[in-house]
Amino acid sequence: MFRKPFKAEKHVSVRAIRKATDASRYAVVAAQRCLEDAVFAPDAEERLSTCVIIGTCFGCSAYYLKFHESVLRRGPRGANAILFTESVFNAAAGHVSMANSLHGASLAVAGGEEAGLSAVLTAYDRIRI
Repeated sequence: MFRKPFKAEKHVSVRAIRKATDASRYAVVAAQRCLEDAVFAPDAEERLSTCVIIGTCFGCSAYYLKFHESVLRRGPRGANAILFTESVFNAAAGHVSMANSLHGASLAVAGGEEAGLSAVLTAYDRIRI
């Protein structure tokens, strides 16, 4: 059974997700929903310190492999800029930050099945500081 294609454009601005991968699109929409549910509308000063922390097991693995396979086959000319920017683990956190104008130090916690919980604990530590 195939899943229906995810249409993130129904939920957020097309400009916010134009060049984003599916994983980043899901993250942007999920974050948007969380902010709406929390009734969190930070002012300009709060946006400077509000960060995004995402936990991921696989994150960008497919894009990382595509990028490096292309470089290995074609040399430096095979370096696709879009694949490169999406091949880092914190790409989704960056997209969420940009879509919501959040300028705090955002990051991705990469790991196994515990990555989500580790991200929550990291966020908790950031709040306590």
